[in-house]
Amino acid sequence: MARKKERRESSSKIKYLGDFLVNKRLYVILFSLPLFLIINYSDVEFLWLKVLIAEIVSFLLNVSGVASEQYSVFVKTQLINVEIIRDCTGWKSLFVLFVLILMTPVSKNKKITGMIMSVPFVFFISVFRIYSSIMLFYKFGLDFSLIHDILWQIGLVAGVIGFWSLWYYHVRI
Repeated sequence: MARKKERRESSSKIKYLGDFLVNKRLYVILFSLPLFLIINYSDVEFLWLKVLIAEIVSFLLNVSGVASEQYSVFVKTQLINVEIIRDCTGWKSLFVLFVLILMTPVSKNKKITGMIMSVPFVFFISVFRIYSSIMLFYKFGLDFSLIHDILWQIGLVAGVIGFWSLWYYHVRI
């Protein structure tokens, strides 16, 4: 009796692995890792995107009553100067979202729609991350690095998982 149960469990594990491979999830993971490493360690700078984010953050700060100026990829205020670097563009969050969406067992059209919808979401979160970090620094004297580097890391993870969860809930209905 125990051997039959072990065979069934072993058989179901093999079936699960087969389903996993058939659905190409393993391929997505295997091909996304080298792509991530290439982007992460290349000289791709996304200069136009960094300048755009700096412009928007500076505009939002000025509208909020914090005098700021934007010089290329820098946002300068009286109390703090912030450089928009490549990681500020949200490319890593977008990359993770794309991988999550590609690994989800839904139709290709739904995956494409999810990936298209995720681009403005990640852009908005990236801009808001910098803007809110500067505003919290100005309004409450909170350490910019603590807000931006630590608290917003948790916020980005929650945002990515939240977006994917809402998207998946919507597409599976």
